[in-house]
Amino acid sequence: MESLTKARISSAIAGMLIFLCGMLAGGALVRAAQQRWVREHLASDPASVRTELFLRGLDERLSLTRAQRVQARALLVSQAPEYRAAIALSRPRLNELRRQFARDFAPSITAEQRAALDQALSELEAHR
Repeated sequence: MESLTKARISSAIAGMLIFLCGMLAGGALVRAAQQRWVREHLASDPASVRTELFLRGLDERLSLTRAQRVQARALLVSQAPEYRAAIALSRPRLNELRRQFARDFAPSITAEQRAALDQALSELEAHR
């Protein structure tokens, strides 16, 4: 009788461990697929990906209905040119602030770190 109880407990523990491993593996696969989708679509249409990511975050916070999601997406798409124009106006100032940071921080870092920082800033400015 005691061995039967131990066997049941062992089976239950093994089942829970398998279930947890499956959950973790499934979550990792979903996350990897999501990241791949974002990378692929960001390269082809960054504005629509940013819109979808913003909409997803909004939906998570507000628990939107389907109709609300449709309306929010339509508004975001229709207002996209205004957002792009506002960002374009502020981009030169942001770039200058980043460069000022690099100049002010330069005495505190090595030459290799400065080169890496300059490269990162150049890539950021080119990407935007």
